[in-house]
Amino acid sequence: MYKQYAVIVLLMIIGLFSTLYSVTLSFLIIGVVILISLLFLNEANQKKQMLSDLERLSDSIVATLNHNDEPSVLHIEDSLVSKIAHQNNQLIKRLDYYHDKEKNERQKLEQLIGDISHQLKTPFANVKMYQDLLLDCDEKDKVELSKSLFKQTGKMEWLIESLMLLSRIESGCLNIQISENDLNQTILEAVNMVYPKAINRQITIEYHPKECIVAHDSKWTSEAIFNVLDNAVKYSEAGASIYVTLTSSDMFETITITDEGIGINESEMNQIFKRFYKGQDTHDYEGVGIGLYLSQEIMMKQGGYIYCKGIKNGTSFLINIKK
Repeated sequence: MYKQYAVIVLLMIIGLFSTLYSVTLSFLIIGVVILISLLFLNEANQKKQMLSDLERLSDSIVATLNHNDEPSVLHIEDSLVSKIAHQNNQLIKRLDYYHDKEKNERQKLEQLIGDISHQLKTPFANVKMYQDLLLDCDEKDKVELSKSLFKQTGKMEWLIESLMLLSRIESGCLNIQISENDLNQTILEAVNMVYPKAINRQITIEYHPKECIVAHDSKWTSEAIFNVLDNAVKYSEAGASIYVTLTSSDMFETITITDEGIGINESEMNQIFKRFYKGQDTHDYEGVGIGLYLSQEIMMKQGGYIYCKGIKNGTSFLINIKK
């Protein structure tokens, strides 16, 4: 409004100058006024365009807030508005990322719940069967059925604990606390956990301790090592040997566990770390196929990893801990 008044005042001044001075000076003043008027018009057009761009930006934000599947991606030239539009586009991309992430996590959770339900179905059915048999059998058979029931409940307890750990890992609730610890002591704790089972099967575990200080979570790393050792004992014949070695490289401390067991088919090398995967030659053995998966997840959360390689007689697992 003030600019319009300024133009009127200038026109009045032109009229006054055209009366008092020469025509040439009047034309000069008129030219200046026309230039100023054009500048005003250009500014008005810019403001109009900015308002239009802001309206488009507002519509895009509203579409994003309303969960529109295809929010408009803006391409605006004005410097300030384009900066805001660019930030809005980045926000849309970020929201899309978190939306996809949430969707994938929900699918993973649904799959996990389905897997847990499937894995618990068999032991629950067995326990119920033994309970029904106990009600109808005589005293002589109750002892054997009670032993079988006790064994099934023990399996169920182990399975539930493993599935609870699995759910904690899947939901990101596993509390990894990395600090400087003696890796040798961590390995010995894992060996001690599996030692009774190895003795019962007359399996020898050979390990030559040496001090090795490296940043890791000793509790969960010991759990990861134990799962690999437990498989080595499970899939080895009575009287076999398991060899544990600790070596160092520029980037990793590597624990190598070599057994003399049934081995792993080369085609399954990349499959055995998947959740609930059991090898073709292991269906007659106990287990549900989550030990190696848990070990890999535990190590990856510490910046490490596990891989295996076939050898002539048995399997060799390499657990790498980042220095």
